[in-house]
Amino acid sequence: MSETPGRLAGKKALVTGASRGIGRAIALAFAERGAKIAVIAKNPSGDEILKELADAGTPGVYLSCDVGSREARRRIIEKAVTLLGGH
Repeated sequence: MSETPGRLAGKKALVTGASRGIGRAIALAFAERGAKIAVIAKNPSGDEILKELADAGTPGVYLSCDVGSREARRRIIEKAVTLLGGH
C-alpha cells in the first residue's frame, strides 16, 4: 500500500477483528490514508480503537458483532453502510 496520506479519502472500509492485531493495524493504516472506517469486533467496547482512529485523522464507527453468524453479518453490514453513508 502506498504511503500517500489521503489516498483513500472518500472511500469506506469495514474491518473485522479490528480491536487488536492485524485487523487493528489494517484499520489504522486505512484511517491514516483517509478512509472512513467501520470497525467490527466481538469486544463490546471500541473506545480504544476509536481514539486511535481519530488520532490517525479519521473518526470511525465501532460495531460489536460475532461474525460467525450469517444473520449477524447481514445486520452489521447494513448498519455499517447506514453509519458510513451509502454503498
